[in-house]
Amino acid sequence: MIVYDVACDRAHRFEGWFADAAAFDKQRDGGLIACPYCASTKVERALSVPRIGGARGVGRVDVEKLA
Repeated sequence: MIVYDVACDRAHRFEGWFADAAAFDKQRDGGLIACPYCASTKVERALSVPRIGGARGVGRVDVEKLA
């Protein structure tokens, strides 16, 4: 499974889980991915921060504190 940050045409962001990139494309092209805030099906993958994880939060970075 792969997690993508997704954004609709109204700039709402949300997260989606997909088997792979092709699965995301197929669902998007079929209008099967809808924004949970406004129900728009015009969605694209959004830029996202890589997820670095470890046991009990070791190696996790709070990106907002870096800005």
